[in-house]
Amino acid sequence: MAGGGALLGYIIRRLLWGVLTLWLTVTLTFFALGITFRLASGSSLLEVLRGQVPSVGPSQGGPAYELQGSPLRQYAAFLWGTVRLDWGDSVSQGAPVRQVLLERFPVTGKIGLISFALAVMLGVPLGIYAAVRGGVVDFAISWTSAFVYSFPSPVLMTLLLALSVYTIGIFPVGMAGADWRGYLLPCLVLGLGAGGYIARITRASVADELHRDYVRTARAKGLRKLLIYRRHVLRNALGPVLAALGPTLGLLLAGSFPVEYAYEIYGTGRLLLDGFAQQDFPLILGGVTLYTVLVLGSNLLGEVVASLIDPRLRAGG
Repeated sequence: MAGGGALLGYIIRRLLWGVLTLWLTVTLTFFALGITFRLASGSSLLEVLRGQVPSVGPSQGGPAYELQGSPLRQYAAFLWGTVRLDWGDSVSQGAPVRQVLLERFPVTGKIGLISFALAVMLGVPLGIYAAVRGGVVDFAISWTSAFVYSFPSPVLMTLLLALSVYTIGIFPVGMAGADWRGYLLPCLVLGLGAGGYIARITRASVADELHRDYVRTARAKGLRKLLIYRRHVLRNALGPVLAALGPTLGLLLAGSFPVEYAYEIYGTGRLLLDGFAQQDFPLILGGVTLYTVLVLGSNLLGEVVASLIDPRLRAGG
């Protein structure tokens, strides 16, 4: 019961922290975009702060809230719309923001989940193998994972895009959602970098456990290496790895902007980029809220699962 109460308290604290982070993020986005767009339309900063600017009515911002009156009144209307998941109508799409986001998100979600699966399948085994083998193998895997993780994504996207040009029909571009092959290149771009990061985290965690006193004691007692690794080392090393997987999943789901643009994929990332270009205020606010929830939710999921395996991680929460 005590352990369950501690876990519940940990989850509640993380949830409260997540709600606070979400509120700060959408608040900063609302005022930053509001001021930027108003200044771009020719209004002075003093007029913006006083609310002396042309209003955005239902035909532009939808019925959920009207951007008119003082900034505080606009902000209150926006918060109430966010609570109800109603950001009004998209200026550029001519449909409710919630509907547009739900229609585009499945493509983005598939890219993020496939990239995450690829990263885990590559990173976790390679990290474990590097830590256990040591020596040249450890050096080679560690160097390669660091190189892949730090390799500039735009360069990798360009190389893979060139590959698709010379392999017409094998790696099609702009077909994600219509053909499974359309997911290959964007998932490789995102998954390889994330896999390098996961490999480094896994290797460091396993290597740290291998130098613990209990491992030396188990070896002195004559226990087999495989038994020590499976029952003790990997179980204790898994907590930090799982804690890192949560943020990685969130960033892969929310960080598809570059690949969607480069490979002509019409998911939520490309949708928001178009929204910025057309100053679609309601669409941007809805998209930022969605992505913030995805990142925070993934972080919370990773932290909770990791704390279940390794209760020591709750101490910092």
